This record gives sequence, structure tokens and C-alpha cells, in this order.
Amino acid sequence: MDFFKLFTPVSYWLLTILWLFIFVFYINRIRKRKLKSQLFVTLLIILAIDAFRTLFESMYFGAWYTSLVGFVPRSIHDFLVRPEHVFVPKILNVVAAFLIIFIVLKRWIPEEEAEREREVKHLKKLEKEKTFQNL
Repeated sequence: MDFFKLFTPVSYWLLTILWLFIFVFYINRIRKRKLKSQLFVTLLIILAIDAFRTLFESMYFGAWYTSLVGFVPRSIHDFLVRPEHVFVPKILNVVAAFLIIFIVLKRWIPEEEAEREREVKHLKKLEKEKTFQNL
């Protein structure tokens, strides 16, 4: 059997395992209540969305190429290759992109600005304390 013909489905299933690990890691970190930085939590949510998207695509195309090579019934490939089914990972990709943009605009940017304001206030407070101590 041709190396590349075998390597393609194997690489997709390896990617599936790796992205599953990454996705579970992000979800576990998000669920921890000890995270104090909202920016960090927001970043983890964005990364989890992207990890899920990549995991789904790897599984979809892994099944596609595994069937194409003949390791599983060819009917799986014939089912997945139909335009109305190829649409699913593509629309998931679009939805993930819109969701990430929405989160960046509605959560990330406002929280980043609020954090910057908190830092400026804290620095001003420290300056006042330092000035007061010097008197």
C-alpha cells in the first residue's frame, strides 16, 4: 500500500486524538473556579471553540479518508462526500469564526480595557502612597 495513501487517514486520526486532548484540557481549565483573570478564561473559551472545530473536522475527514483507503466501508466516504454533508464541517467552521469574533468584541476587548483601567488606578494609588510616605 502506498505510504501517503495510508498516512493521510492515520494523520487525521492522530490529529483527532491530539485535538481531543487539547479540547478536554481547555474545558477542564475553564471549569476550575480558581481562575481569576477574565481575560484568561475568555482566551480559554476561544481556544476551546477552535479546538472543538478542529477536532470535528479531523474526525470528519479522518472517517472520509479511512473509508477511501478501504479500512472501513466505502459507503461512509460516499455518504460524507455528498455536498449536503461536506457543508456541515464548513458551516461549523463559519459558526466558530463568528462566535470567536463575537466573544472578542463583546468580552475580550471590554475586559482588556477594564483591566487596563484597573492597572492605571492601581499605579496611581501606589504613586499616591509613595508620595504620602515621602512627606
